[in-house]
Amino acid sequence: MKKLLLVLLAVAVSTTLGGAVLGVLAAEDYIRVVGGGSQPVGGPPFTVGMDVFTDELTFCAYHYELSYNPTKVQVDSVTFQESFPTGYFCASSIDNVAGKVVGDCARLGCPPGAFSGTDQVKMHCIASGNNIPLVLEPGTTMRDNLNGTIPITRYNGSVTCEEEAVGGVVEMQVHGSDSAARVAGDSGSSFPFYAALAGAAAAVAIAGGALYSKRRWLR
Repeated sequence: MKKLLLVLLAVAVSTTLGGAVLGVLAAEDYIRVVGGGSQPVGGPPFTVGMDVFTDELTFCAYHYELSYNPTKVQVDSVTFQESFPTGYFCASSIDNVAGKVVGDCARLGCPPGAFSGTDQVKMHCIASGNNIPLVLEPGTTMRDNLNGTIPITRYNGSVTCEEEAVGGVVEMQVHGSDSAARVAGDSGSSFPFYAALAGAAAAVAIAGGALYSKRRWLR
């Protein structure tokens, strides 16, 4: 009896742990935004990936709607993954006024099989901003071969657009005056510096002229 109880307990523990392991190993179906990072305003285009994954053998198509702030970033193009075998149809649309890019891809005939791949969305920064959201809208989805919805998780992304640094800044006070001449450290030009010296010389000349006039008037 004692041995039987031990066997039953071992089976129960094994089943529980096995279920937990299977739960951990079970793949999650998702569409997510990857990349972005920090990019310079006015710099070259950069690429944001659209990762698509499902282990559902009934998978047939996916659709994503990516929204962004069009006053900060603009989308140039969408390139669907090159690993698609024949028998797929993909299309995209870009609206840089509303700030939305739409991507659609479907298996023609919906043959069974899991799926994974990454589309490339090329964009560029037009104004500075921190952590500009790249949001997958609720309309983002996957479909099976019966046109049913495959539950997925959406992962949003972001990009930071930064103004490029001009260089070091040097500030020079002219004889305690509140005005200052600012010189870009790597501008290669000394004109502002000499302009400040000229201004200081002019101030000295004016003060000297005023003193000379005062002395003449006192005589």
